[in-house]
Amino acid sequence: LGAAAASLAVLNDDQAMFEMLASHGVAADRVERWYRFPADPGLPMSDAVASGRLVLLTDRASVIERYPAFRPVEGDTRAWAILPLIHAGRALGALSLAYHQAREFSASDEAMLMALGQQFAQALERARLFEEAQALNATLEQRVAERTAELEQSRSQLRVLNRHLDTVREEERTRLSREIHDQLGGTLTGLKMDVGYLRRHWSDPDANLTERL
Repeated sequence: LGAAAASLAVLNDDQAMFEMLASHGVAADRVERWYRFPADPGLPMSDAVASGRLVLLTDRASVIERYPAFRPVEGDTRAWAILPLIHAGRALGALSLAYHQAREFSASDEAMLMALGQQFAQALERARLFEEAQALNATLEQRVAERTAELEQSRSQLRVLNRHLDTVREEERTRLSREIHDQLGGTLTGLKMDVGYLRRHWSDPDANLTERL
């Protein structure tokens, strides 16, 4: 379309501010000045987005007449076309094209500019969806990593607990064995002493019974 410079600005989530996303052929000081600005009425991009229609400024005089507070700086630019970027009824931003010469825009020019705006809007929407998908994927990967770490920690804790339970069971078996051994030993010792006592003091003449004792 013969434009000498272009600026692409996108709206933030609440559509209250424009932020310069890209520019070509625009002086660095102007990019810095307009890097971020409110989407207030009375600015070419704001009006284009609010109306959903092209804002066509054919010469400097038309700029001063329509936007008294927005006086263009001296330079080579003589005409502007501001394209609203709207996708599925939602305003995404605006594209400004600047021309070195004053010019009129024909019906075919306007149709081409609107088509260009739609293409840019679709590209911005695809980029937004891609970024959201990337962010969602990163979030899911992070959650999977965190869950995996939690599971590994749980497995590690379970292994420690199992080892502790094995140690406790082994210690309990050892303790019970020792107690049973001590109890049986004491009981058997007592029985031996009782049998010895009975053998020494048994008065029954039954020799077989005495021998069995």
